[in-house]
Amino acid sequence: MTHQNKKYLTTADLQARFAISEVTVWRWTRVGKLPRPRYVNGRKRWAAEEIIAAEERMFDDSFVGAGATATQE
Repeated sequence: MTHQNKKYLTTADLQARFAISEVTVWRWTRVGKLPRPRYVNGRKRWAAEEIIAAEERMFDDSFVGAGATATQE
């Protein structure tokens, strides 16, 4: 698939989507929570489909063990 057929997101798009700062966008990218951006027309962009997949992983990871509750005695 070529760049022209894909939807790409900017850093500002990611900031708005996740309600995070620009620094956090880059931190999440560095630690692997977000995919690495691609260069599209000389600018860094994230493929929307990769961001959606990352969101799904974040959502799934946040609920690991959510059904198990520890009892305090």
